[in-house]
Amino acid sequence: ALDGDDGAIGTYSDAISFNVKTGSYKWAVFGDSITHGGGAISNPPSDERFEYVSYLPFAVKNLGKSGDTAEMMVERFDSEVLPFKPKYLFVLGGSNSIRGGISGESVIESLQTIKEKCEKNHITPIFLTIPPVNPERIQRVFDQPTAENWQVELEKVNNYIRNQPNAIEIYSLLADENGILPVEYAEDGLHPDISGKKIMAGSINAFLKNRRIK
Repeated sequence: ALDGDDGAIGTYSDAISFNVKTGSYKWAVFGDSITHGGGAISNPPSDERFEYVSYLPFAVKNLGKSGDTAEMMVERFDSEVLPFKPKYLFVLGGSNSIRGGISGESVIESLQTIKEKCEKNHITPIFLTIPPVNPERIQRVFDQPTAENWQVELEKVNNYIRNQPNAIEIYSLLADENGILPVEYAEDGLHPDISGKKIMAGSINAFLKNRRIK
């Protein structure tokens, strides 16, 4: 953080090691910043109101990591998911890939690899469709462009997800008539705010109730 004269407010400190409690978890979520948390432009992932797992009626281990692409999720799966031995893993990834111009086919390949890794390790993957984005807001807030063909590529991935044994619909619940993420759900155009996270959790709860997964 900087002060009004662009001077550093804090002081430098070396990184230090710390221990993470692993073990067996029944439920875990895996994804990028949408899973990690954050929203309403300025709130960090440490604000639990912006974690969709906060609105689930059971304990969940959050294994989301801000900035992840679908490929990066594959790369860290073995080291950052397997130690927690989840029985069920909610998977939501690909937003950063798609808006960055990566093809839907490439994202599908990554999600398929994650699925295979889950099955190999006796984890049940439950995929969430990727929410829409709002390129105009993303440009305004983050000064980042969005790939022009993002909607076409996103639809490819979501069609793949909808054909999985366990799939939860998120996209259609957060998209407007033009397939854009409305500001009322995400002020920054990318991360669903509290209202959006509650919608996501509601869809998960409905899915679990109908499937009777225990």
